[in-house]
Amino acid sequence: IPTYKAHRVAEESTEGPDVEETPDTLSPQVPVIEAVLDALGIARAGAAGYEADDVIGTLATAADGPVDIVTG
Repeated sequence: IPTYKAHRVAEESTEGPDVEETPDTLSPQVPVIEAVLDALGIARAGAAGYEADDVIGTLATAADGPVDIVTG
C-alpha cells in the first residue's frame, strides 16, 4: 500500500529524496499566520530542518496524557 509520502521516493531531487520545495505563494503567508496565532494566544512549535509531522509526533509521544492535533 503506497503511503502519502511515496511520491518523494519516486521523485528524487538533486538536494535529496526528502526535500520539498516551498511554493512561492506560501512563504509570505507564514509571518501573517504566526502573528495571528500569537494574537490568539495559540501555542506553536517548530524545529529548523524538520517537517511539521516530525515535530508533532515527537511532542505527542512526550505528552503524559491524550493529545489532540488540529490542522487545517
